[in-house]
Amino acid sequence: MRTLLVLSMLTLLFVPSARAKEPGGSVLLLAGEKEPGKRLVIAGRIWKADGKKPAGSERVLVYHTDATGDYGSRPGATAAQGTRDARLSGYVTTDPEGRFEVRTIRPAPYPSGGIPAHVHFVLGGSNLELQFADDPRVDATDRKNMARDGTFAMVRPVTVDAQGAQKVWKEFRLPR
Repeated sequence: MRTLLVLSMLTLLFVPSARAKEPGGSVLLLAGEKEPGKRLVIAGRIWKADGKKPAGSERVLVYHTDATGDYGSRPGATAAQGTRDARLSGYVTTDPEGRFEVRTIRPAPYPSGGIPAHVHFVLGGSNLELQFADDPRVDATDRKNMARDGTFAMVRPVTVDAQGAQKVWKEFRLPR
């Protein structure tokens, strides 16, 4: 009986989905099914500044534009503090191993053009922008850094799963 209890407790500790549905958990649903746009899942890990130790329980603000390139809010919708009133915004907290997942839509670039589509991740006092390798607006220098920086690069490749959802893997190092 005692062995069964210990095994049950270990399962709860090491199964990420056990915590995923809790508010402030390691999975953030930023855009529901009714939100127009292509489904996007950003998964990854956050590491301490050394890039070797996972940053567990790290609270991260995530925000981006909608499928038209607009941040703006709708009546009755609230934005996370510090997001320039971004309607698609929220917080995710890494699990003990630094893992997180954001379920959303692919943001559009700003209507004015030139700047690549991106997702803001605010962590450790820095506002970092994840960009997509298949976006033609990403410049040559950022593409070159992609190879140099690997999974820590701010430009990341996009894959598509069997259901048509786009997937991106992104790792971050805390700035300090």
